Amino acid sequence: MKDRLVLHRINTKTLWVVLSIVACGLLRFLLLDQKPAHFDEGINGWFVSSIWKDGYYNYDPTNFHGPIYFYFLQLAEQLFGVSVSSYRFMTGLFSLGFCLLIFELKHWNRRAAFLSFVGLSLSTSLVFYSRYAIHETQFIFFQVLFFVGFLYWEQTKSQRSFIFMTVAFFGAVMNKETFFIYFGTFTIALICLRAFKNILPKTIEPPYSGKSQFTKIDWNKAFLIFGLGFAFCLWVFSGFGMDRDGIGNFFKAFAFWTKTGTSTGHAKPFYYWMELNWYYEVLVLVSILFLPLAAWRGHRIWRLSALLGFGQLLAYSLIPYKTPWLNMSFVWPLIVHFSFSLDFILSQKIKTSTKKFLYAVCVLLFSAQAYQSIRLSFFRYEDPKEKYVYVQSRQQFWDIYRYFLEEAQTKPSIFNYKVSLTLKDEWPLPWLFEKFTNVDFSKAVDSRSDILISDVADKHKTIKILGSDYVYLQTPLREARADVVVFVRKSAFSSLPFGFKSISTEAL
Repeated sequence: MKDRLVLHRINTKTLWVVLSIVACGLLRFLLLDQKPAHFDEGINGWFVSSIWKDGYYNYDPTNFHGPIYFYFLQLAEQLFGVSVSSYRFMTGLFSLGFCLLIFELKHWNRRAAFLSFVGLSLSTSLVFYSRYAIHETQFIFFQVLFFVGFLYWEQTKSQRSFIFMTVAFFGAVMNKETFFIYFGTFTIALICLRAFKNILPKTIEPPYSGKSQFTKIDWNKAFLIFGLGFAFCLWVFSGFGMDRDGIGNFFKAFAFWTKTGTSTGHAKPFYYWMELNWYYEVLVLVSILFLPLAAWRGHRIWRLSALLGFGQLLAYSLIPYKTPWLNMSFVWPLIVHFSFSLDFILSQKIKTSTKKFLYAVCVLLFSAQAYQSIRLSFFRYEDPKEKYVYVQSRQQFWDIYRYFLEEAQTKPSIFNYKVSLTLKDEWPLPWLFEKFTNVDFSKAVDSRSDILISDVADKHKTIKILGSDYVYLQTPLREARADVVVFVRKSAFSSLPFGFKSISTEAL
């Protein structure tokens, strides 16, 4: 009878883990083409196109994004075809990856590991931006990989843990120039742990239950492993030897970033992140309240996650340049800190009724987080009133574009239509119309165009040039930008939905 109860308990735990992983995957991979292509996704797609043409990514120090992500997007094109969905699927894999990586905390605390996995799976920012083809999700993957590798290193000093940290370090370097904020904060956190060792109360460290029989590191091999990582990093930045200026431009990027980091283009106030957390990240808000608890009663891993999360929150608050997806870097360690805090509270000798109440509060917190993630990622993903929605293309234009694409897939000759983009700021359109073979970027209004997209300021001038052979529709393109006008030759499509108007009603 006792064996049956134990088996039932194990099966129940396994079922919860499996269901959690399925939910994590659904949040990241379901309906990926629903959301319009983001401004940055169009630029990233354009860079991938340049890789196909040139054979390598020509690293630009003013772009502030390393080359490795573009090669992963190129791999996505090879595996799944050219589409924003294939890009987002690749990003989702990295998001699922760092959620599974955090499960490695089970070797120190199984409940905290599970709570961390659920928290990362449901975090509004970690879900919402994993459904974009932008660098940040891959960047978080390497951060978590380094965190886990470092914990293993402290425990085993094994070759395996050293490889984890080496891959994570150079992966982050090749991903974003802001890697120095993460590793700088990590170093400061370790210094603080050592400094506070004799000040803060000593606590019992969680026992390590994993394998300790990994091959101990041979420092000659360690030097070789690190050297190979360094050489590969240089090789990638140099465009596999084809971009002579790539390595030098990597160091120039920091001078440019210093100017950008203090620029007013995306400047936000110091409290910006707390405002975002108030709207979207309830677990992060609660975790900040638990910081004194981690300092007073926390063990080393718990305190490290708290220092890493709060340290990055402070660093990114001090930097004027702020875009909402940057908060992912401190959201994940603060959720880990929250999970250890919650585990500590539930482990105390308290009344059964109190413990049930705490479990109910936990369910409520995680449910609120899940609701926010689902609401934003599947229903409000392009609403400019949402603070996580930033420089986002609008649904109406996305529907028009997808209509053109679907018509061309049923009638391939449409891909040969002349498409003219006379916009002053055309992103993400150059990449979206890449499948069309005759795209004109000259800014000139050409009456031979089958599809022409202009700024709304040029609407009447364009109407007079094109004449009554065309229909038009004014539509928003993306947030913080004036509308555009889509002109289509009447004979180009058999029918046009969306309420296109005839130019014949306008004064020519």
